[in-house]
Amino acid sequence: MRMNEGRIGVTGAAALTSAAMITNGLFALDPEFAYAEGNSAYIALPLSAIVSLFAALALFASMKRSNSADLYGHLETSLGRYGALAASICIMAAFMYCAAEPMIAFLRVLHRLVYDGVSYASILFFVFPMVVYAAWKGLETLSRSAIVLFAVMLASFAAAILAAAPDLEAYRLYPIMGDGSGHFAFLTAAQTLAFLPPLAAAAVNMKGMNGVRSAQKAALYASVVSAAVVGAAELALSAIYPYKVLSGLLMPLYRINFLSLSQSYLIRLDKLYITVWLGVCMLSSAYMVFSASHLFARCFGQKDVTPAAASFSLILLGILLISVKGGRAFLSETHRALVRFGWIGMIVPVAAASLLRPGKAGRKA
Repeated sequence: MRMNEGRIGVTGAAALTSAAMITNGLFALDPEFAYAEGNSAYIALPLSAIVSLFAALALFASMKRSNSADLYGHLETSLGRYGALAASICIMAAFMYCAAEPMIAFLRVLHRLVYDGVSYASILFFVFPMVVYAAWKGLETLSRSAIVLFAVMLASFAAAILAAAPDLEAYRLYPIMGDGSGHFAFLTAAQTLAFLPPLAAAAVNMKGMNGVRSAQKAALYASVVSAAVVGAAELALSAIYPYKVLSGLLMPLYRINFLSLSQSYLIRLDKLYITVWLGVCMLSSAYMVFSASHLFARCFGQKDVTPAAASFSLILLGILLISVKGGRAFLSETHRALVRFGWIGMIVPVAAASLLRPGKAGRKA
């Protein structure tokens, strides 16, 4: 049996989950959707992380009642084989979305703003093998890498925000909730697609995290830290750029120091930041690929996770190539629909799993 779970502690699990949540919350955010009609992202994103936490805690509580070893075991106990398979397909699709979106954002930034004249394919085939390798190595390798990279990422965020402090102006935050309560609620709900899948991945990998209590603690710590970091970063961005400027920026966080440091040697730190953030992005994508592969292996009774990891890695590669090289209108419309309504496909199975009661097999266990 080769499921590549290993055993990781709460610290490693929390760092890995936090890295995935922050990466998807900040770097995969669609500026046009978030800022086009006003800016409430600095409130909506932290709130979305907390909403996702409550959904995850309800899921873990339900898994305690069913005495399940992981998410798939819980689904199968309560829904039966075919119901569990249908729910797992939706969850695997959400994992792959979270694996692809940050990578697409970074590829576009590297292509347009960093490596001018270098093709997408050249950049992709430089960074993609590391995603595949990390996904194949499994949970223990991912968690140990996350502990190191997450600390460096937090330091880079702090440095970037402190360096931009002279340009922070509170008036740029106004009008508060300028895009209206309706859009604010919609943005909060939509962003659960960024935060909830990493929390659900903890439920998928619960056995490697030493059980439901450890996974629950990791989810709690990760959500609180992620809400604080995402909120601080978005607040700083909103106090530097008006929302009309933010809506047209490619990965706004990358531009956080571009105003006050335009005449300073410190502007070169943006290349350091993008290197650190890209490393965390690759780690996050690998974690999502591994979690999808692990869930797939559990669905079909496979004793080796690596064939599924290879297949999902190829699927991810195809998604990335199509997304960065495809210019057809239907691709843009599909992406817009996923950004705005894809959260429904994730929240429905998680909500259903949270409300499930174990069947006879679960009660006997």
